[in-house]
Amino acid sequence: PGRPVHVDPAGEWAYFITTRSSPLERQIDRINIGNGALEQLSQRPGFHLSALSADGRFLVDQFSDVDTPPVTQVVTIDDRTAAVLAAAAGPMLDLPDLTREFVTLKAHDGVDLYAQLVKPPDFDPTQRYPVVVHWYGGPGLQMVSNRYGTTNIFNIIERDVLYTQAGFLVWRLDNRGSLGRGHAFETPIFGELGKAALNDQLAGIDYLRTLPYVDATRIGTDGKSFGGYMTLYALLHAPDTFRCGVAGAAPTDWRYYDTIYTERYMRTPALNPDGYAATDLIAMADQLQARPLLIHGLADTNVHLQNSVNFIQALQEHDKAFDFVPLPNLSHGLHGDGLVAALSASVDYLSGCLDAQ
Repeated sequence: PGRPVHVDPAGEWAYFITTRSSPLERQIDRINIGNGALEQLSQRPGFHLSALSADGRFLVDQFSDVDTPPVTQVVTIDDRTAAVLAAAAGPMLDLPDLTREFVTLKAHDGVDLYAQLVKPPDFDPTQRYPVVVHWYGGPGLQMVSNRYGTTNIFNIIERDVLYTQAGFLVWRLDNRGSLGRGHAFETPIFGELGKAALNDQLAGIDYLRTLPYVDATRIGTDGKSFGGYMTLYALLHAPDTFRCGVAGAAPTDWRYYDTIYTERYMRTPALNPDGYAATDLIAMADQLQARPLLIHGLADTNVHLQNSVNFIQALQEHDKAFDFVPLPNLSHGLHGDGLVAALSASVDYLSGCLDAQ
């Protein structure tokens, strides 16, 4: 997969961002329009974002990797010399020295899946740790990449610090539908959101079970938006695998979500009634065995509050226990006091559920 950046004024070269070297990376390539010759311009393994000057002579390259904060430089196309425009002296905060290991494993059908395991600074391989599976699971985004902090919408760094300090390992896996793998990798999610994603996530759990320092009886989840949906979907469909989970701003019935997104992957309810029935978490609330933590911004204009409210109503009708953290005046994004409240509640909840040390 590649994203066009620029075609030079002479019409000789087209420049684009590509995952050709690895889905974990973004590299800057160019292709000769006349003869098809392909060149990789960026050299360092990691994540490159770029823009080309109007005359095609200079490339602005913003680079980072999992251990390196962003560095922005100007590269001369002809001789590949570089001048640094801006570089972080180091992390903005004095963060713990966490270990982030990239893992490649096989899905149940043999497809490669990419994951990341985060360990605390004082990791002891002779101990057995509970695991928080931090996921998104939906199409169009990527959680596992060789990029500093990945993307802020997941609050990756904050969660890694807080969860490892609480005694957890943190696991992330990009399942079918994730960004950067092409159309064929996305196609299996069509018609029933969550099914293919959970199958891939369970392959990741199978891998975790092979690790002597993982206590597979103490696995919980944390997800927001589609990740919140994944938490509830997993608690309903794999209750013997996941002990508990955090569901932030979860779509609980896809008929409540915006049509341009939902119908792209699910068609309409009239054309796909079975798919909508299979993903209606509200209708399945009576089957829930775990006690979930629900979190929702009361001013959410993306995943509307009715998703959590109607799910809560169904839980109450069936005498199911749950915890709920409402976030006043917050929309879909978390920040400020609302972010602190959500993360604090998540750590406390998972610590109690998973018996963290």
